[in-house]
Amino acid sequence: MLGTFTKTADRTTGGESLPDWLLTWADVAKSRWTEILIGNGCSRAISDSFRYSTLLKVAAGLATPRLTPEADAIFRVLDASDFEAVLRALSQTAAINSILRLPTDGLSDCYDSIRDSLVASISTVHPTHAAVTDSKLDSYKSFLREFSSIFTTNYDLLIYWAIMRDYKAFVDYFWSARFNFVFDITNTKIYNRTTKTRVLYLHGALMLGETDEGDAQKIVNEEGKPLLLDRIADNIERGYLPVFVSEGYGAQKIRSISKHTYLEFALGQLRNSGDPLIVLGHGLNGKSDGHILDAIARSGRQRICVGPWPRESVGELFAEKERISSALEGGASRTISFFDSRTVNYWGT
Repeated sequence: MLGTFTKTADRTTGGESLPDWLLTWADVAKSRWTEILIGNGCSRAISDSFRYSTLLKVAAGLATPRLTPEADAIFRVLDASDFEAVLRALSQTAAINSILRLPTDGLSDCYDSIRDSLVASISTVHPTHAAVTDSKLDSYKSFLREFSSIFTTNYDLLIYWAIMRDYKAFVDYFWSARFNFVFDITNTKIYNRTTKTRVLYLHGALMLGETDEGDAQKIVNEEGKPLLLDRIADNIERGYLPVFVSEGYGAQKIRSISKHTYLEFALGQLRNSGDPLIVLGHGLNGKSDGHILDAIARSGRQRICVGPWPRESVGELFAEKERISSALEGGASRTISFFDSRTVNYWGT
């Protein structure tokens, strides 16, 4: 039951009392929620190495794929560590240069360097399977099992490792070895749907590769071969990047998603559902996540509950509430509520 994952948290932020509209997980768990969207905050709760500042330091030292000196200098000039923000800046620069008929030489190379270095850095800083205790994975698995559908924009293996603790209870549309773990748009029917929790990787993931035909394929542990994380790191070093989406703008992400049948399918499942949705560990940034906001807004969902991490001031929290509420409004029949994400204990800590 969702209520078993409740924990207490200080009802203040920046020395100010939290507003009454910011619920606790105990409040949220009183209602029925069938779907959840999980973002990077949930992964950072287990490993802060997934912070952009850490990833940038790692990217600067990678030999392959290499963060070019020019790309590294752009981060320093912008005084930024957010990869997607820098990618947005490069896109804006390219658009402005095009209008002014100025050279755009090097912009594309910098863009690709930053984009590819991001996923390589995530693979490098990723905690090993042994470093994430079974008890944590079991707690996360039990939490995820409370939902009928899990959507995630995370690239890491944490959800994958958690669901493998009870793999028969979860489905991800990458069927067994009989189908080579390849996604097939003509084979998406889930039998015993009411007893399964489905998992959809909206932006791809480290363990999703690509076949010669361009289809998404899940990489799995195989007897006698290196561990999954090691195999992924080796593939990246050899130039075989995972299926992943990391463009700076939502519109650019949509174009990248449209190139992959699996990613289009996953986003369509988010957009076409009418089930109550929890959003956890996800900032729903209007610039980089506009496609996610649009998919949720266009869905038939009547209840949406978003779990922000309390900001440095209550004023920032109010601004975030207004921004998200405005983006997700769907008529008088839709209810959008908010809860303190610190009050849900999905990792069992």
